[in-house]
Amino acid sequence: MKNTFKFLILVLLISVSHNARAAVKKLPPIKTLIAEPIAFENVNLWVIVDKQGPITNRSCQMQNNCLSSVELKSYIEHTKKDKCPSSEALELAIYCQLYHQNDIPLTITDNWQWECDNVLSQFDSVAYDLPAGGGSWQTCTEAVKTITSASSQIEWIDILDNEDFTRNDNAESQRSDIEIRTFSEMRTRDGYPQERKL
Repeated sequence: MKNTFKFLILVLLISVSHNARAAVKKLPPIKTLIAEPIAFENVNLWVIVDKQGPITNRSCQMQNNCLSSVELKSYIEHTKKDKCPSSEALELAIYCQLYHQNDIPLTITDNWQWECDNVLSQFDSVAYDLPAGGGSWQTCTEAVKTITSASSQIEWIDILDNEDFTRNDNAESQRSDIEIRTFSEMRTRDGYPQERKL
């Protein structure tokens, strides 16, 4: 009788242990959000934004501080895919803004999108001199063009109880991209005199 009782307890313990293990294996996967590092490129280049001339110095006298103004248009293209959270796209805009904060304000619409539709174009002026002796003078205006291109992507993965994981198929639809172009620091490049054509 005692042996039968011990046998029943042993069978009961094995059954409970097996059911407990089966219950653990049926736990739902742990959903985990993974954000990739922001892919970022920024470059500053001197580029020609306007050309002057040929300008004829008809007075044959030195002319100083001749002003030239040019319009420098900023450009922003900020997009996100349908399943990308607004917070992720906003974070991308704030990150890139550090490189353009002196040239264009951070204007956010729809709680995430950086737009410059309502921003006035930047007008800058530079001065150049016309030498004495007549002739004509050609010169150009240069400015520093800052180009920023960046993207951010997040992905949900399911971590299973056996330490394995599965990736969702919609990773590409959780992406935000931005491209920004601004101008600053205008200067004139020395031109060259030409013979005056009479």
